[in-house]
Amino acid sequence: MGFYNKISWVLAFLGFMFLGGLSNANGAIHHYDFVLKETNFTRLCDTKSILTVNGSLPGPTITVRKGDTAFVNVYNQGLYGLTIHWHGVKQPRNPWSDGPENVTQCPIAAGTNFTYEVIFSSEEGTLWWHAHSDWTRATVYGAIVILPALNTTYPFVTPDAQETLLLGSWFKGDVMEIIEEALASGGDPNISDAFVINGQPGDLYDCSNETTYRWLVDYGKTYLLRVINAVMNEEQFFAIANHTLTVVAQDAAYIKPITTSYIMITPGQTMDILVTANQPPSHYYIASKAFVDGAVNFNNSTTTAIVQYNGNYSAPFTTPFPTLPDYDNQTAADNFTSQKRALASKEHPISVPLEIHSKIIISIAINERICPNSSCSGPDGNALSASLNNISFELPSTYNLVDPPEVNTIGVPKNGWAAIRFSFPGPIIRAQKGDTVYVNVYNEGRYGVTLHWHGIKQPRNPWFDGPEYVTQCPIQPGTNFTYQILLSSEEGTLFWHAHSDWSRATVHGAFVILPANGTSYPFPKPDGEQVILFASWYKEDVMTLLDETLKSGGLTTSSDSYTINGEPGDFYLCSKETTYRMSVDYGKTYLLRIVNSVQNVDMFFAIADHNLTVVGADGAYVKPIVTTYIMITPGQTMDVLVTAKQSLGHYYMFASPYYDGEADDFDKSMASAVFQYNGNYTPPSSPIYPTYIPGYYDIDSARKFVTQFRSLASAEHPVDVPQNVSTRMFITISIGMLHCPNNSCAGPEGNRIASGLNNISFANPAVDVLQAYYRNISGYYDASFPDEPPNLFNFTAEDLTTDNYTITSRATRVKMLDYNATVEITLQGTNIMDSGENHPVHLHGFRFYVIGSGLGNFNNVTDPLTYNLVDPPEVNTFPVPKDGWATIRFIANNPGVWFMHCHFDRHMSWGMDTVFIVKNGGTDETSIRPPPDYLPACSKNSLFGADQSMLQMGE
Repeated sequence: MGFYNKISWVLAFLGFMFLGGLSNANGAIHHYDFVLKETNFTRLCDTKSILTVNGSLPGPTITVRKGDTAFVNVYNQGLYGLTIHWHGVKQPRNPWSDGPENVTQCPIAAGTNFTYEVIFSSEEGTLWWHAHSDWTRATVYGAIVILPALNTTYPFVTPDAQETLLLGSWFKGDVMEIIEEALASGGDPNISDAFVINGQPGDLYDCSNETTYRWLVDYGKTYLLRVINAVMNEEQFFAIANHTLTVVAQDAAYIKPITTSYIMITPGQTMDILVTANQPPSHYYIASKAFVDGAVNFNNSTTTAIVQYNGNYSAPFTTPFPTLPDYDNQTAADNFTSQKRALASKEHPISVPLEIHSKIIISIAINERICPNSSCSGPDGNALSASLNNISFELPSTYNLVDPPEVNTIGVPKNGWAAIRFSFPGPIIRAQKGDTVYVNVYNEGRYGVTLHWHGIKQPRNPWFDGPEYVTQCPIQPGTNFTYQILLSSEEGTLFWHAHSDWSRATVHGAFVILPANGTSYPFPKPDGEQVILFASWYKEDVMTLLDETLKSGGLTTSSDSYTINGEPGDFYLCSKETTYRMSVDYGKTYLLRIVNSVQNVDMFFAIADHNLTVVGADGAYVKPIVTTYIMITPGQTMDVLVTAKQSLGHYYMFASPYYDGEADDFDKSMASAVFQYNGNYTPPSSPIYPTYIPGYYDIDSARKFVTQFRSLASAEHPVDVPQNVSTRMFITISIGMLHCPNNSCAGPEGNRIASGLNNISFANPAVDVLQAYYRNISGYYDASFPDEPPNLFNFTAEDLTTDNYTITSRATRVKMLDYNATVEITLQGTNIMDSGENHPVHLHGFRFYVIGSGLGNFNNVTDPLTYNLVDPPEVNTFPVPKDGWATIRFIANNPGVWFMHCHFDRHMSWGMDTVFIVKNGGTDETSIRPPPDYLPACSKNSLFGADQSMLQMGE
């Protein structure tokens, strides 16, 4: 390793410093929004996309005073997960917001946001912030300027003005690919192609002289120059032609002044320098180049900027150039570095520890890691490595056990896997059409739980579909289970959620499926996207509430609020400070991926003064619907385009319940978020309200919106509506009752509230239906679910309250379907017990075509004449209207066991469910895939598990 024997080393200490104590932050509060996004930049004659903050390079400057606190909300709209580090800020007792990836937090994954609390204490001067993930620091960085506290001053004469100069690296290639290739091969990473000053390479590089950075100065004035070295891998010599530099601070701490013609500054260091514009008015080069004291590959070029005096004079034909030490001038580097001394004044004292409790000697080295068969690209076929005390640190990248709540997005590699620890909402899973995803679920909770991948068909793969006691038993506390998720034709937004008891209330997240490689959206690519997820919030434990409801047989408890991306919003107590805010740029179009995971009610949604264009639903594209609001049921997802073209300001997003039932037992409140424009303007005292969002009971508006849906039905996104039907079913949807002994339950007339399909209230078996079917175990289900209800009557009449209408039976009855059967199901809403309402029906394992719907009783002669067999919507969840009907068609070409149920959780828990078993075809390719080696064992841990099938209990 002789060729590395003279490298100078720089250690950046994260979270602590050796000089100075900690102090409490009690100053002003500042708020910043950082939007991480890909932006095109042209440098060195080529244009490429780089990751930036707010579209600029360098990123925005944070300006505070000593002792202040800054809250920085980072929205990651880029392609990679990353973190931000506040370099040199001590963060007293606050490592959670320090930022190094997989040390104090896991990355902020693409499509999510995280707010850092940056607590300033004794720091005063110049620091900086930067990405602390892989090599994303190359383009994601900016200055932090910490002014003296109020009523204090600099320890030198106040300068006339100040200027920040950030030194950086520019790579023509993708920096993430460069480091990935180097780590994979074990060799040296590529060197940079240029150095930059404030993002510009300068006159000495190709195609760069027109954009060289220029610093305008006035003759006779003194400037505080804040210099930051954000270069990736080289220390820098820096100078200004014909101008003397007076260094007065380093790393946000004052030092005894150093007067010099140049500085040597390492990556990570900052220096505050006084410069007086005392030369004849003209142009003078600022130059920076590498200092390297080892035999290594490095970028041996020079970046320049220009000090340009204001005034009337002729620009020079030749701009004076500073004299910089040679790249390997160790003496010049040492002479500068050795001069540094702390100011150590009364106003800026130091406290050097004199009594030592722990002494550590750390050796710093470049090493080799042995590769099998000398297969790496480093010396002797080994991999390059670096170490402290001969230990090369390995980031705990498999799992983060330090800060799991801060992880809210999982970017899943193609045919890769992800391990999830839950946040609220849970992580966003991102994949491409046709990918396969593995999700390893570790249950460290108190209840058994399963996960369902809502709207994903899972071809021939019901083992991983997830509904409790239908395709698997719960994952018990202290155990884990890995789901295999097979994506096929789905494209757009879906979601995942718990499918056991009511745990879906807090265990859910979005599932984003991007177009396959080589394909695109059927609309212009949006400038950005954002998941908007609605949910219910209960002050009490939802499992306890459900347990009490099932034991008493009475009504369920309504939620205490709704949430948007986990936050209730401005109209709830103690919630205004955390209201979710979506930052947008004027003129840009955003793809909103809207998910309704609310428990028991449909939702209206609107954005003040902004039109919505619905372009997708349930992971399939639709003909665009331009509207001022949407109505979305639990279980539905919608892709909505919105263009930020209103006056800069804040605009409310409202999520308000829609309810058409008679019981009127729902949460009558409204969640809010803020659609917030970036830019320089005075924030309004209150966001603008939507001028029109339908009321809670506005049936006409809900119906008007729902009936507009049509499949895109294009050449790239065709439909295949079955024209001939081999299996036809008529299924009634009803709320009813089960008799209780001695009228001992809390439902009407002392009975138990139940719900059912064709007058059958589904009972969960003790062994899941899939295992019982696949292994031919009898006694756990009955394959006799009827094709029509036991009695035909006026289903939408008033006063259907007598026992012959209201009393339902309870059983685990399933419907058998032949492989490739063409199925038509008409779902008929009923008004039994005056309980008619909209029902969002969800079918697992399929996307079905909604070929017709209407109000009143279905007429099997006239209503089929209204069917849309050309471009009906293809969905997985669809609302059956109150006292009305909907007809769906699908081809039973997915062998397996598939659940169908109302997506109001209380209706599902009361039994508004059934199961379809699609038989195998005649080949391996048309048969259920073999089961995994491990499936969760069945037990009565789940609340539903205690309610065994009536068949198994012999009833």
